[in-house]
Amino acid sequence: MMILSLHGGHNASAALICQEGGRIRALCIESERIDRVKMSCGCERYNNDDFSPAAKSEWIRTRKSDLSMLIHHLLNEAGATCDEIEKIVLSQNTDTARLPQALHHLPVQYIRHHHAHAALAYYTSEFDEALVIVCDGSGEKLDDGFETQTAWSCQGAEMKQLLGTCKKSTYNMGIGNAYELYTYWLGYGYNGCGTTMALASFSHEKPVSAQKIFTYSPNGDVFLNPQWVDVAGHVSRTGYVKQGTMAYNQAHEQMLRSVSLPEGYRLRDRQEASVQPEFIRMAADIQHATEDAVMFYLQKAKDCAPFHSQLCMAGGTFLNCNLNSKLRALPWVKDIHVPTAPGDGGLALGGALAAYFMTHERCPVEQTAYIGTAMRDVELAVNDTLCSEQPDNVYRAAAELLAQGKLVGWCQGRAEFGPRALGHRSLLADPTRKETPDRINQMLKHREPFRPFAPAVLEERYSDYFTGTLPIPFMLETRQIRPEMTGVIPAVCHVDHSARVQVVSETNCPEFYALLKEFDALTGTGVLVNTSLNRNGEPIVDSGEDALVLLRQGMMDALVINNRIYFQKKEH
Repeated sequence: MMILSLHGGHNASAALICQEGGRIRALCIESERIDRVKMSCGCERYNNDDFSPAAKSEWIRTRKSDLSMLIHHLLNEAGATCDEIEKIVLSQNTDTARLPQALHHLPVQYIRHHHAHAALAYYTSEFDEALVIVCDGSGEKLDDGFETQTAWSCQGAEMKQLLGTCKKSTYNMGIGNAYELYTYWLGYGYNGCGTTMALASFSHEKPVSAQKIFTYSPNGDVFLNPQWVDVAGHVSRTGYVKQGTMAYNQAHEQMLRSVSLPEGYRLRDRQEASVQPEFIRMAADIQHATEDAVMFYLQKAKDCAPFHSQLCMAGGTFLNCNLNSKLRALPWVKDIHVPTAPGDGGLALGGALAAYFMTHERCPVEQTAYIGTAMRDVELAVNDTLCSEQPDNVYRAAAELLAQGKLVGWCQGRAEFGPRALGHRSLLADPTRKETPDRINQMLKHREPFRPFAPAVLEERYSDYFTGTLPIPFMLETRQIRPEMTGVIPAVCHVDHSARVQVVSETNCPEFYALLKEFDALTGTGVLVNTSLNRNGEPIVDSGEDALVLLRQGMMDALVINNRIYFQKKEH
């Protein structure tokens, strides 16, 4: 049975699943990788070099299209045709008018937004039972309002909802919305929550009580406290009416920045330095309050199903690595799982899995992050500004470049599913050089200088560099760097000596593992800097052609595509 599942909101995605050999195999591609508009809802392909929010907002408004391009790309990757699809699954009111005519005859099943999130979190885990928490900005519109937090008890193939928090309007803000609100105040814009989390790490002060920022009800509902900041009242008084989606919505952002801020806070102008006491305090306040609010909600869910010992999480809130690490540390939690795409990009795959397991017994779902577009070899034109070579051992050759301090793009196999580059569409560098972060920012990323870069470490060398248990291997938890190693790998050490770690094994990522082994043999360092291969504001590259554009513009020193290394031609 082949199911095609589609999500047409922001972070639009398409997934195909089928059962082979007693397991579920999947392919899943986010629209942004194809149309090149970050967090796209499914548009025509972007043909602009301006990745500003205003430019992307206009493109989404005027160039939103049907989902034919995305579906065609997915079917091509699967080597499948429309005739092989037996069912269509749609999430979050995805309009059937966006389906190609060739699919209109197929049966359609709708899966709720939070149900899809929860299904992705649970069914991609290896747990036979789990408590599942979903927390995001806003989900499906139900009779009681918009979903914002839900909890689920899962055993075998069965999923049972335990709790559900709904907000009455867009501006009756839950946990995820509150974090976004602070991020707007801090000037980081839509999709900037990771920067807020990074800034919070600079704090050494006691944060504001979470009970000031949020209200807590006996049944587990958590909302932004209107006595702290009255967003809904402000919207009512101004007569503001939101138009379009949240994605890069300049009017929506400006409205949220015009709210009266709590005492002691102030708006950060985008040109101001971030690392200032008042901004650090704001970031730390919302980080601490979010952790406290999620803990409160989780305890309410645990009270409903005390027998669970494992925890799964989904929704954009759980891209917060520090939060995930604190949930793992809870006394009753035996293990945790967060899927590689906990945000809305995962809804297509989550919807497909939810629909499948409604009528089938539980079986394993293939455990891999690499279910996107395959990396294909690229031929250069005779008059290209680039040249290439194919060494006998591409891993050794790439490791030598990295040991020389070069920035190396690394493109192998199928693209990662989700927002993290995990060694298939990555920019890599030597972590032992203090200048590495500045060089990456100058050449490619152009992001806030205080934001840390992540380490990828050989699984067998993990305990040499980091403390604590092995994290989820998808860069979704933080760990402390051992004190004696902070000076050894300074390029991945944040201000609080933490790092968002990717653990690499021969099983989960063999090509990247082989490169790390060569770098370790050459330098004695089993760690590399691993950041996503993209310009600031642009999606991660999907194809070899996408990656070569960056190399031609001088944004890295070398690029490896499969077994070939590409360079800029030297001028004579």
